[in-house]
Amino acid sequence: MQIVMISNASLGESARHGIGELARTLREYGVDIEESKTLGDGQDRKTILIGNVHWPLLEQLKSQNGFNVPFKKESYIIARVDGFSNDSICIIGRDDWGIEYGCFDLIEQIEALSQAEDIF
Repeated sequence: MQIVMISNASLGESARHGIGELARTLREYGVDIEESKTLGDGQDRKTILIGNVHWPLLEQLKSQNGFNVPFKKESYIIARVDGFSNDSICIIGRDDWGIEYGCFDLIEQIEALSQAEDIF
């Protein structure tokens, strides 16, 4: 299985650490990861979108899907989204720490499954 991970280019060190750990975990489960900053790479493929609340793509998906990220520092949401590709998961953090915690949360969910593709 192949997953495209698309993230906001302006993320900080803690967010990048969480994204790296998520990619490592998925690879351990036999998933081929393509990391990208280009939105077109994820069309019609399983996609994980990762960014903060100010990333324009996530702003659009938040309004289309009715997501609300709490205003508290370090908060995040993980959700399946409509309006990007057939199989998309979104991790939206209030800040870089929220993104890192969201990645760790998704890692825990993957580790609880028999196959990584079950997250979609």
